[in-house]
Amino acid sequence: MTLALLHINDHCLRVIAENGENRAETGFCYSDDHGLVSGSAAYETAWTKPHLSNNRFWHELNQKPLSRKLKYARHHADMAYAQLCRMLSSISSPQVLLSVPASLDNEQLSILLGLIKAVPAEICGVIDGALLAAGPEHQLVLEMQLHQTVLTQLEKTGESIKISTHKKIPKLGVSAIYREVAMHVSERLITTNRHDPLYLPENQQQLYNAIPKALSQMETNSEAIISLDTPAGVLAVKLSNDDLTKILDPLSKELYQGINEYSPDEVLLGSGGGIVAAFGTPLANSNRANFDLMAQKGFSLVQSETISPIPLKRIVSLRSAKSEIIAVGRAATHLVNEGRAWRLDKPLSLWLMNTGVEIARGEMSDSDLIIHADGVNLKTLYKKEHTPIGLPKDAICGAWLEVGKYKLQLIDIHDA
Repeated sequence: MTLALLHINDHCLRVIAENGENRAETGFCYSDDHGLVSGSAAYETAWTKPHLSNNRFWHELNQKPLSRKLKYARHHADMAYAQLCRMLSSISSPQVLLSVPASLDNEQLSILLGLIKAVPAEICGVIDGALLAAGPEHQLVLEMQLHQTVLTQLEKTGESIKISTHKKIPKLGVSAIYREVAMHVSERLITTNRHDPLYLPENQQQLYNAIPKALSQMETNSEAIISLDTPAGVLAVKLSNDDLTKILDPLSKELYQGINEYSPDEVLLGSGGGIVAAFGTPLANSNRANFDLMAQKGFSLVQSETISPIPLKRIVSLRSAKSEIIAVGRAATHLVNEGRAWRLDKPLSLWLMNTGVEIARGEMSDSDLIIHADGVNLKTLYKKEHTPIGLPKDAICGAWLEVGKYKLQLIDIHDA
């Protein structure tokens, strides 16, 4: 049996196995002549073949007949099953720890458990994803799905931490953000170049393919550029944090009301939540969920029998002593900046600029910061006076290095 964490969020579903298998897919599905296709392949055809595509099957997980009949799917549960089979197919005899959002109701959870067993896979436990992700300092976990945002409040009583309440913000989801960004880019290009990228399905698809990468870049940088191939040549639109703040302000009002009473350190940007850092909210400097550490924490809870399939129930509280992570995560090998990964086993020089962080290999005398990693220890070889730096406690994958207002993530690349 291979122990694996299955994390459910239709923006990005994840499987992390104890043998190192790691897979992530977005919750899109479409039907072709050979069956159901899920993940990025489905996303990349969603705007050219909308009549065959679906991205609501996790949000509305049920067994009601589809309004439009498809050859390989009777209902949303069939689509979810196809995606589960695809994601778990590479794991030998999977033993699944299921991590679910607070928004998944009991009827949907019952359907999901049946689908996992039909894969087939053994279920060793079910736990609320916000509870599994949170650290001792967190009081609120923000998870963003395709069609809503979920705010989960945590309560600490004595040695225990439990889910207190959760709130759904239906207007603020990744799909709504993508749609607003697409309309903004369209308006800009119509004004400057008389080109509407939303006019033809093929152009729409190209734009929507570019948006996720741009927003991902803006989680750690102040701007990003979307470039589109058009009959008039390559057209580019620059997006800034200020642009996104203005674009998304109407969608974000309810979010701000839900987080106002918390400091950034008390809020964890859980699954999908990192995207809010792209539009300049007070949460830009909040911690992000580390999925490798979530998996290790979950595996430890299963192995210690804190989580058990008998009886099988959703875990919504933990004793804090047992919820501590037993081992540190994998040592990071690279530092990511503007889409490029830099090796950490040799010294890196960093400069804090107005538009971001510049990096070069080696020890440069005019740099603002020089770092080097030895295993999980991130060492500062030089730091210019008054340079605002936030070093992670350990150089493990998923940790963040803060340089001024910019955050650079540490990752692990095998065989690099």
